This record gives sequence, C-alpha cells and structure tokens, in this order.
Amino acid sequence: MAADIPFDEVSRLSALRELNILDTEAEQEFDELTTLAAQVCQAPIALISLVDEQRQWLKSRVGINLTETPRDIAFCAHAILQPNRLLEVPDTQLDNRFADNPLVLEAPNIRFYAGAPLIDTDGYALGTLCVIDHVPRKLAEAQRAALTVLSRAIVQQIELRRRLQRIKNSTGKLLSHNNRLEAEVKIGAATLEDEVVMHNESELLSRQILDRALDGVINLDQHGRVTYWNAEAERIFGYSSEYAHSRDIIEMILPAHHHLVVRELMEQFLLTGAGKENHRRFEINALRADGAKVPVEISVIVLQRFGEYFFNGFVRDLTEHKKNIEELRISEITFNSQDAIIITDAEIKTLRVNQKVLDITGYTSADLVGLEPSLLSSTMQSEQFYTDMWRTIETSGSWEGEVWDQRKNGELFPLQIAITAIHDAKARVTNYVFSFSDITANKRDADEIHKLAYFDPLTHLPNRRALIDRLSQRLNSYGVDSKTLGLLIVDLDNFKDINDALGHHVGDKILIRAAQRLRDSVASEDTVARIGGDDFVVLLDALDLNEEGAKSQVDTIAACILASLNRPYHIDSQAIHCTASVGVALADKDQTSMEELLKQADIGLFQAKTSGRNRMCFFDPAMAQTVTLQAQLANALHSAVQDRQFELYYQIQVDSQNRPVGAEALIRWEHPQLGIVSPNDFIPLAEASDIILPIGLWVLDTACAQLKSWQTNPRTCWLSIAINISPRQFHQADFVDTVLQAIARWDISPGSIKLELTETVILDNTNETIEKMHQLKRAGVEFALDDFGTGYSSLSYLTQLPLSQLKMDQSFVRKIGITESDDIIVQTILAMAKSLAIKVIAEGVETEAQRSFLAELGCSLFQGYLFSRPVPVAEFEALLE
Repeated sequence: MAADIPFDEVSRLSALRELNILDTEAEQEFDELTTLAAQVCQAPIALISLVDEQRQWLKSRVGINLTETPRDIAFCAHAILQPNRLLEVPDTQLDNRFADNPLVLEAPNIRFYAGAPLIDTDGYALGTLCVIDHVPRKLAEAQRAALTVLSRAIVQQIELRRRLQRIKNSTGKLLSHNNRLEAEVKIGAATLEDEVVMHNESELLSRQILDRALDGVINLDQHGRVTYWNAEAERIFGYSSEYAHSRDIIEMILPAHHHLVVRELMEQFLLTGAGKENHRRFEINALRADGAKVPVEISVIVLQRFGEYFFNGFVRDLTEHKKNIEELRISEITFNSQDAIIITDAEIKTLRVNQKVLDITGYTSADLVGLEPSLLSSTMQSEQFYTDMWRTIETSGSWEGEVWDQRKNGELFPLQIAITAIHDAKARVTNYVFSFSDITANKRDADEIHKLAYFDPLTHLPNRRALIDRLSQRLNSYGVDSKTLGLLIVDLDNFKDINDALGHHVGDKILIRAAQRLRDSVASEDTVARIGGDDFVVLLDALDLNEEGAKSQVDTIAACILASLNRPYHIDSQAIHCTASVGVALADKDQTSMEELLKQADIGLFQAKTSGRNRMCFFDPAMAQTVTLQAQLANALHSAVQDRQFELYYQIQVDSQNRPVGAEALIRWEHPQLGIVSPNDFIPLAEASDIILPIGLWVLDTACAQLKSWQTNPRTCWLSIAINISPRQFHQADFVDTVLQAIARWDISPGSIKLELTETVILDNTNETIEKMHQLKRAGVEFALDDFGTGYSSLSYLTQLPLSQLKMDQSFVRKIGITESDDIIVQTILAMAKSLAIKVIAEGVETEAQRSFLAELGCSLFQGYLFSRPVPVAEFEALLE
C-alpha cells in the first residue's frame, strides 16, 4: 500500500533538491555511519534513503545491491510521515501496509524494518536511516536510541556537505579578486569540517550508543591498543575499562595460538583501508580475566578520522546461545517431547509412555503398559498396510506415515507417526520408539485452507486459482477428438456505482444471487468461477467440434445468462437492476495457450463494453491491436512525466479588438517510440488511473513557471493562463493547498491563473466543489466553466459558483449560421451569462463569420484557429510581437 503524501511535500522536495545530494557518488562518511547502524542493530541490511517525488534513492547501503526503488513501495515513504519518531515494523507480513509489498514478497524479502527519519534544520523529513532484516524481530531500546542518534549524525553530515559546497563556490568567486581571501576561505572550510566531524565523532561515540549497547563495544587504535571499552565488554571479559585502556587487545583476550593470525588479519584490514566493504564477522573462544574461556562473536570494521585508522569492534557473548543450542539438541531426543512417545521392547510390548500419549488417547499408563499399541491394529488400515510398514522398518530401520487410532471413548482420530527401531551393538533390535501427534486439527485446517485457497468465500464458487487449475488441465488434455472449449468472462455493468450508492452489504447480496443465476444457466459439468470483484468466468467444457456449431451453442447459453442477470434483484424492499456484458473466446485442438485464451475473452469483454454493454461479443482479432496499443500507452504514461516527454503548448485568447489577453495551456506528448500521441488517446487513460495526478501537478507547476517568466517581462506581464483541471485532481483533499503552494513557489499573481473545470467536476460533489472554489477565489484565483452547454448545467449552482468565465463549447460555434437551433443556443448562453455578470469566451472560432456573429451578440473573448493553433511557447511569444 502506497504511503500518503506529507502535508508539506512541495517544500520538503524543494529542501531535498537544494542539497544537491541526489544521484551523487558514494561517500565514505555516510558509508561508515550506515555500517555502524548495521553493526549496532545487528541487522544484515542498513540504508540511508532519500525520498524523492517518484522514488527512494539510496545514498548509502550495506547488505543490498539496489540504488533506488519506486516511491510507492518504499517503506521509508511511510517513515517520513511521522518525523518525530522512529517507525518500527516487527513483522511486515502481519502489517496491512506492507504484506503485499514486492520488497516483502520478493527479494530482498523484508520481514523487519526500522527507520529513523532524517530531519533537516527546517524540520523537513528528507528520508531515513533504516535497518532491515529477513526475519521478524524487534529492536532493543538501546538500539532504537542508537539509530536515532545516528540519524542526527547523518543530517549533520549532510549539512556539513552543503556548507562545504557553498564555501567552495565562494572560493571560486573570490579567486579572481584576492588569493589571500581564497586561502582564508579554504582555512575556514577546513576548520568548519573539522568542527562538525569532531561533533559527529563525539555523538557517535557517546554513551547514548556505546554505553547502552547490547553488545560489548571496543575501539582500538591502528596498533590494536584499547581506546574505548564499554560496560558490556567489562562483563564479558572481566576487565574494567580503566585496566583495559591502552592495553594490547590481542595479548589481553586471545589465546596465544591465535595471536599471529589475528595480527596478520589486522594488518590486512589496514592495507585495505576504511570503507563499507572492510568489515569481518567471526566466532572465537576468548579468554576472560579469570582464565576461563568464553565463546564470542566479534564484528570488526576499520574507520578513519583525521588521517588515522582505528578499529571499531562489537562483541557478543555466545555462552547462553551455545548453551541453548545444546539444550535444544538434547531436548529433541529426550522422552519429554512435545510429541506423544511410546517405547516398546523388541516384542512390541509397551514399556513406557509419556504424558502426551495419555492426553491424546484418554488412557492411563496402566491401561497401556505391557500391551501392543492399538495403533498397530486399527480397522481403518488393511493387513497389507501393516505388512508393508513392518517390511520397511526391517529393511531401513524406520517408517513414517499417517494411521488412524481410537481414543478410550471410542472416537477415531488420525495421527502422524514415526516408528524407529533401536539396535544394540550386535545390530539386534532392542526397542521400538513410536513418536506421533494428533493431526485432527491439521486435517480440519487443511480442508478449510483448501476451501480458502480454491473457493470464493462470498459466493462459494471456485476462485481464480481453481479456475486456472481446471483450465490448465483441460487444455493440457486436449486430444484429436476433444470438444471445443468455450471461455466466457462475465462482468456486471455499473456494479461499482450500485455498490457505492447502496452499500457493500447490498453489493454482496447481488454478487451471491448473480453467482447462483450463472450456476443455474449452465450445465452441471461446466465451471462457473468468480475471479474477483464483479467478474465471473464460465467454462463451457463440451461445445460442438465445428466452430459455427460451437458459436451457436454459446449464443444460446449467453442469451440465457444475460436474460437471467437482467432480471431485477429484490433486496431490502428494492428492485435493483444490473445488466451484464460477456466476452467469449473459443479454444480448439490447435490453440491450447491458457494465457492467450483468457486474453482473447478479455478483449471480447472490452468489445461488449465499448459497444454499449448488456451484450455478448466473441473475440475479434481486429480489436486486439487497439487493446494492445492502449496497454502500451498506459505503461508508457508511467515514465512520461519522469522522462520529461510532455510539453505545454499555448493557444492564444483575444478580445474583440484582436488583442491578446491570455492563453490556454494544452499538454502534448511525444514518446520516443510511439511518436506524437494525441491527448484524446492518453488523457482518458490517465484519468482512469492515478497517473493523472502527477501529470496534473506537472501541468500546474509548468504553467506557473511560464507565468513567472512572462510577469518579469513588460511585454507579457498582463497575460493569464487557463489550466484544465481533471475531476480526480480537483477532488484530492490537498488540491487547494497544492494550487496555493505552486503560486507561492513561483511568486506569481493569483489572478493570472484561470482554472478550467468541466460540469462533471461540479456535479460530482457540489458542496465540496463550491467550498474549494471559494477558498481559491478568496486567494485571487479565477475560474472558468469549460465546455459549457454540453452537460446538464443548472442555474441554481451557477449562481453559487465564483465563476469569472463560461467557455462556450466549440460544437456550437462550428454550427453558427448552419443550424438555427445552435444559433439560438449561442444567443441564450450569451444572454444568460450577461444576466449573471459572467464573461463568455468562445472556443473553436475558425472563421471571420463566426467571430462577427458572436461579437454582434456581445461575446468579447475568442479562441480558435482563426487566431492561432496551439503552439510551443517560443512560437506563442513570436505571435505577440
């Protein structure tokens, strides 16, 4: 689930870009901090992530080979929403925000995440310092505190980096004037760098991290002498900090036979130098102050400060860990197992049973000892079953499988059992060990899991997975004499509108009844499945071998399905009508691709929908190219904004004296492979998805930037720009803030912006629309009602809206002097607008006759090819001259 956009997103992105840190090379200072975070938090992955508009970019990384990911799957996009606290996700698979995230389901398979926001001096969350693990876990309080402190150190390093860049820039400017001043600037820069680095060093090595760390923390100089020794190191090795200081670490804690090897390793470290790749992790038996051996895991990294190398080591005491492993190994073979255990002699007479056997069977120990286990004589298995079982035990020494037994109360139950023969030194059987568990619940759960995996819980129809299995089996078994297979995709028309208007409980009842009607419309051997939402699939398994005969049969069945689904649904005293569309594909022995069959049926459904709905359409190969092109356009749209493939054209608007008064901004798209793409092709696709939002934001920002350029020029400072706003964009909760932030960012006059809204926007949620328009109007923004006269305008809402302009649709303008009824409509629009004191601009004016007719009726603003087609900004500015 993609994260929400921070309320201060525009300012946050501006602050991030001013740092000039994105897409820069790796830097040692950041890599050291990232590595330290991984060490302190005992995590395999650590990242410094900066959240850009469309992505998260990794300035530094440990344990992962990525440089960036899309923002909509970035964990850090969620972390920056709560800048004052660390975001910790103990198990991503249990968190609805991340359970279906590709980074969880696929590599790097994130199961744990903790991210501390990077907050700059102005309070903006630039990104995070985060640690990641492949298993569920939690950070200790000390680790959480350390991660927060490290995040502050990273911000300080970022700030230092920015100051140094500024000083270097200043140095370049001063060079031509005064070499002495240049030297002073360099000295100042070095002093500043030293000061901040020392501050970072102080904080990184502060007791907030090291004294409270779960591990022993030891710092050594490049000769191996101790410079820091925290409290946990004192506990592990038995030496006080005062004693350890300045002593040779090798002589102090390592056995003599390790001295040479470790010294050579330290020399190799120094030769390699500092960096994120120069770290090691190993286990060793160290020596305590009292001479006792202690198993430890040591992680070492080489760091560099002021030209001097030093070692940073984290030591974990493995004593309890080793002890737990040994106890676990012993417990696995002990009699007190979680499984039920029966021990018999060589004659299969019971010697001992543990408590679990009694709990499962209901018998007492006295009931069982001395007798052959009843599970070896169950009536649920044949004699041959037991003969084969004992033959396996005799040949291989063990057997494992599923059998049935009977409890003391007579109830039969399934159990999973392992039987092992115990032999003496002469290979003779001395005992048998029966280890088993009651799998009644497992079987019940397995049945339930199977239902959940293969059946829709609402309609109890087979689901998509079950359909794919059946379809795959059917296609794989196609033979010469096989019947034709028919695949029908059934989609309920306008179901979403009904569901939204009447509620999900009504929608669910419609789906349940639609499923039953589909089931009743086909033969018992045919399959009806629900594959999601209001989409169903019908698999007709035995159609005529002849294609025409098969189509005739499908026609009959589809007509029956449509008639059944067209009947009203009587729910909660309401008669609800919901038609359906059906797409059909036929498979024969020459076509056995499941993916192709589903794709063809989907294209048939698309044809049915675009042909008016409430009908059935067979797959038409000619339609495939259109659908493929639309899919290509939809995919290409996602990268068009980021790759700067869009351009704004401007169409001039003039007054009655042919004087320019402004322009309408119109988006154009030139794709590297597809060429010029018509707005009529890509705008509907963008509006059908969230991609219209970044496109709309780009148009708004680009138009404001152009206004800024014009307002600084006396020849163009009076121009305004009309910007088209999509319904989805307008109804975003932050739309008003977005517009006002763009105006503030470019420092332009609000009155030079005219937002064009269609009647659809206004009618969708009138109260919300009126409130948003009044908020922007109070700020000085102008509004125009686009395509006026083509919708269902109401005078009642026109009087409530702060409109400054009505835009007469070009369909009326083109018919001026041709259709008397359209002439009357034009006169009516102008008269109504005059009575409401709203200006009218006529679009699509192509002839002087049209302009004259409109001018005589009082229209004073015009736009159309008579004056200019939409052109790039350079051509537009040439028109003004």
